[in-house]
Amino acid sequence: MVFEKIRKDGIKPRRKKKSNWEKGIGKSRNDLVYLTYCYVCYYAVASCKERDDVPVVIKVRINSSKTKLFADEEYLFRMSINEWKDKSKEEQMAIYNSFDPKMFGINKLFKDVWRESLKFMGTVCAESVPVHDIMGYTELSFDDKELHEHIDPSISIENYRSMSQFYIDYLERLDYKPIR
Repeated sequence: MVFEKIRKDGIKPRRKKKSNWEKGIGKSRNDLVYLTYCYVCYYAVASCKERDDVPVVIKVRINSSKTKLFADEEYLFRMSINEWKDKSKEEQMAIYNSFDPKMFGINKLFKDVWRESLKFMGTVCAESVPVHDIMGYTELSFDDKELHEHIDPSISIENYRSMSQFYIDYLERLDYKPIR
């Protein structure tokens, strides 16, 4: 059902829908969509609510001169380690949730920090992805033994540095179908 809506309208923020990421250091933002070119399988599988749901990978091509991109707040959080490394879990969560990627996009000094987020962590945010930027999709199978090697990452700068090419190589081997 969600995928059919994406095929018709593009990728939109969840707004009032519940986040898939209620646990952990912080909540995902309801006004942005998250894009990655390496942790795709992990997110596709995590979005499945039931065992019979089919994880879908959506391949997009973003023109950054037309679509405003922002750093992922997890990247911003990790880059500010000195602010939180000695804080309690609750204080860390408050700091994490205080980051507004859009504010970094407005500030001229930080407007291109999204490039660093993509380069060092493999993730960025956007307000939406129009349907014409969706290049294709593929459905993943839980029976694919190789898939299981690609769905348990630690999403971090360190993991990206050591494992991103492994994830990317798998994604490049997938067979994508046209969206329309």
